Amino acid sequence: MNQCTAIKKEDLTRPNFHWLDFFRSNTAEKLGIQNYPDPVDEFIILDNLMSTADLLQECRDILGCAIFINSGYRCLLLNNALPGASKTSDHMKGLASDIRSPSFGSPEDIMKKLHSAGVEVDQCFCEG
Repeated sequence: MNQCTAIKKEDLTRPNFHWLDFFRSNTAEKLGIQNYPDPVDEFIILDNLMSTADLLQECRDILGCAIFINSGYRCLLLNNALPGASKTSDHMKGLASDIRSPSFGSPEDIMKKLHSAGVEVDQCFCEG
């Protein structure tokens, strides 16, 4: 018998991240967009976000200082409202996060530290 355990948004909470960090968006708030997965896609997106949350906690542990999520999950409506956002953005799948860590240094410093620690990601962009 297969048992399927329901994943709840609260399951994304890690020692240094609250589950809301993955959904919070100034743009969504400003535009009145509810930035949560559609119930049809919720299980797979939350499952993806579980892996993303684990990876971000690992990054935070390696850096040894606070990491802030600028952009985590994006619903389709929010993604479409962002100029320049890819129409196939991994944010919509729960597989991407834009982070910053002002205490650690520049985006390049963060990237170098995580790379030297062996953190593996599909893509890494330094913006700003």
